[in-house]
Amino acid sequence: MTQARLSDATVEAIHAWHAPGTSGAGYGWATAATVGDNNDAYAAKILDETIAEVAAQLDRPVTVLATAIPGHPVQVLLNAAAGATLLVVGSRGRNGFTGMLLGSVSQHCVQNAPCSVVVARA
Repeated sequence: MTQARLSDATVEAIHAWHAPGTSGAGYGWATAATVGDNNDAYAAKILDETIAEVAAQLDRPVTVLATAIPGHPVQVLLNAAAGATLLVVGSRGRNGFTGMLLGSVSQHCVQNAPCSVVVARA
């Protein structure tokens, strides 16, 4: 958000998610039909809370467009990066390998995004 403020840009904050069993090989018995509506609301809530937490640390507000998008995170982020100036992703996801420098999503985005990529560590 600070970079957006400095460059007079708009932030497109995207929370990409997919329910187990809705893309690729999933774990468990959940399907999109049984959890989809709850996941949409939960993803939007998490995104709104995260934006509010980060925005509270800024001395000047920036414009943030928030969208929770169901789908595989790599594809959602690469689609969003089309036409973007900068893509910012986290350094690792939820796979449990704490020693990894990059998670699979951030690694794929670094290698395939059509714009510059910043990988932010926690």
